[in-house]
Amino acid sequence: MRLYPPVWVTARTAAQNYTFRGFHIPKGSLLIAPQIVIHHDQRWWSDPEGYNPSRFTGQAPAQRAQESPQRDEAARPRFAWFPFGAGSRQCIGEGFAWMEGVLALATILRDWRVSLPAGASGTLEILPRITLRPKAGVVLQLDRVERNTQGR
Repeated sequence: MRLYPPVWVTARTAAQNYTFRGFHIPKGSLLIAPQIVIHHDQRWWSDPEGYNPSRFTGQAPAQRAQESPQRDEAARPRFAWFPFGAGSRQCIGEGFAWMEGVLALATILRDWRVSLPAGASGTLEILPRITLRPKAGVVLQLDRVERNTQGR
């Protein structure tokens, strides 16, 4: 969601003349918020091209009250990460998407271990359209997890 946000850019039209930090934005101007650029900005993310899920440790609502040495949320602006947009036009499906993603991953990972095949590149070529997608798909190796069914 940070490295490859599905919606990689959003745009809005200025409803009125506006001045921001001395810069005049005329009514009707197209304003662009490129999530993918902000999500890869080294001012807000150490090793911005690296995959490091632990950087979000302690940021789930139930964990926010806990101390976490990994958590550097306070050092980042609120919208340094906004995969579902923000404000009054934030994606209405965000809650459903998180639930669906967690359930799908839990269901798959219960019985399978997922990895890159031997010799596969860890680089993903992207195709930016309305949504961001892999240019040539993603090839993964699935290995079934052996379970001890005794005592079930």
